[in-house]
Amino acid sequence: MPPERINAPADVAGSNMQKFFEKICRIAGYKIFIAETYLMPLALLAVRIYVGLVFWRSGQTKFANLDSARQLFEFEYIPLWQENRVLSFWGFDIPFPVPDASFAAVSATGVELLCAVLLIIGFGTRAAAFGILILAITIETFIYPHTVEHHYWVLLMSLVIAGGAGKISADYFIRRQYMKGSIETCAMPEKKAA
Repeated sequence: MPPERINAPADVAGSNMQKFFEKICRIAGYKIFIAETYLMPLALLAVRIYVGLVFWRSGQTKFANLDSARQLFEFEYIPLWQENRVLSFWGFDIPFPVPDASFAAVSATGVELLCAVLLIIGFGTRAAAFGILILAITIETFIYPHTVEHHYWVLLMSLVIAGGAGKISADYFIRRQYMKGSIETCAMPEKKAA
């Protein structure tokens, strides 16, 4: 016959603690499930709409009157670019070329409009976010340095590039509809048995 346990209250306390931690883990699991399933797609949609509308409005303003957009580039943006075109990296001065005002006005307008639409509907989202990211970095570097809003755009577009469009997007629908397997099984070759 095995000897009786002397520290039975400690075992009860230990099992109570284990039950407590299991309950905490279960609650945390539900919260993570809700956050990943419902809140993250809404947050990504909000990010895409926010940044997309900023660039859509900017593109619409330029597109409504391309002549004034060219003048804006010629008399404000290009002179600012010329002032900030030489950047120093690790002690080296690197000059960047200054684009033609007409080319810059038309291309910036096109990129703003196209990338904004793609970003909002979530089609080709990572490419659209990359286009807006490059545009935001260009504005921050050469036109209006040290503007906090540009930093937000860069951070938000980096989030979309890394995380994708989320479940509320055309990309997600296309992937679910036409790519029946997961991305990992499409991209990873099968391992051969040794």
